[in-house]
Amino acid sequence: MKSKVAREKSQARQPYESRKRPNKRLQATTAAAQLASTSKPLSDASRVPIPPSDHLASTRPRPLRETLLEQIYVNFPGIQPRTDWEIIKLGTSRFEGTPAEIYAWLDESYAYERSYNEDVDACVQRLLGTPVALTGRKPGPDDKLVYTRPIPDSKYSIRLFPGAHDAAEYCMDFVETATGQPVNSPFEYELWSVPNPDTPWLTAVMTMQLRTIESAHRLKPEDIRPGTEKFVLRDGQTCMLIRPGKRPVRFTVPVRPLPQSGLPEEDVDVFDFPKIAVV
Repeated sequence: MKSKVAREKSQARQPYESRKRPNKRLQATTAAAQLASTSKPLSDASRVPIPPSDHLASTRPRPLRETLLEQIYVNFPGIQPRTDWEIIKLGTSRFEGTPAEIYAWLDESYAYERSYNEDVDACVQRLLGTPVALTGRKPGPDDKLVYTRPIPDSKYSIRLFPGAHDAAEYCMDFVETATGQPVNSPFEYELWSVPNPDTPWLTAVMTMQLRTIESAHRLKPEDIRPGTEKFVLRDGQTCMLIRPGKRPVRFTVPVRPLPQSGLPEEDVDVFDFPKIAVV
């Protein structure tokens, strides 16, 4: 015969009855229409996706809203975000389906998030106004500081284009030499960060193999959209492209002047010695 304590412990170990447990996902799906109507609607200007500008590689900080709308235009053609929250969701997510399936996914996702965060709309509105400088957006035809060099014994070129200036980030991808169209890894190769030949004793610790952003995020090659693959390098970094049976190619990323930090200038005298001493 069980004691009162034993009976209480036994009851505590019994599984929960599903009818007594709230199903948040079911509740979210059921309430999707009602909750979606409470989100702050977009203005007419924001309802139309903004096409990619001619300055996608510009590194000046811009409101996050602008950047995400451009991403939505590319990744979700024909889909118009109905709320600020949908701008965040579409601009930072991957989902494939018909327009009806995409909107149903948005409604369910929003309702589920509202089920545990009632302040989501206010948070999203503040976030979309935040200035950001992103790295990795492919350049447009009129962008500055974009450099292309043809790879010997190949129909492809290396292209360097600026990333976030404050972080001293430069990007690299491959393009077709004849057309300038970006392509994903078009041949077998390795890209290495190597010591600068002018000062190898200072940069020996920089030797390492580099990976694309997509590879670092463990995306499979077949899951990468054509022409979107890229490396993130740093201003002044020296790299070497190695191909089987081909002569290696070495290059150094350009260095941009540091952006104005707004801090007081250093109280110091600067001597302008030559960077390369030649007899």
